[in-house]
Amino acid sequence: LDPSFTWSDSIHGSGAAAAEHFYLWVEDCEQDRIYHVEKVAITRKARNATQNLVILVPVFDPPSQQYAIRVLSSKWHGGDSYSELSLREMVLPGKLIPHTQLLDLRPLPRTALRHEKFESLYRFSHFNPIQ
Repeated sequence: LDPSFTWSDSIHGSGAAAAEHFYLWVEDCEQDRIYHVEKVAITRKARNATQNLVILVPVFDPPSQQYAIRVLSSKWHGGDSYSELSLREMVLPGKLIPHTQLLDLRPLPRTALRHEKFESLYRFSHFNPIQ
């Protein structure tokens, strides 16, 4: 997220808590659904820095053609932005995820650690095959 406005101390504030707030949401225009909403604050200190956001949204099979990302100022009229994120060439992973088979292992005694301090950490006598 890159701020595209000029900070003015007389308008936006000059104290340590001075900030401009924006609402960001991700929507699927085809399905008329909003998948993510968050309030983002751009502080006076970070006004010239890019803010990296991590957003997780669902992707269905078949995927929509695009998602829209909107950023709207909570205070200023016309202080908004709209971007489209194309999903046309997105490759989804396979549906079936194979499980690793559990080997037929025998439980190991605690003494297999060969160190008294490590052995004293565990109250049970044997490690099961998953441990």
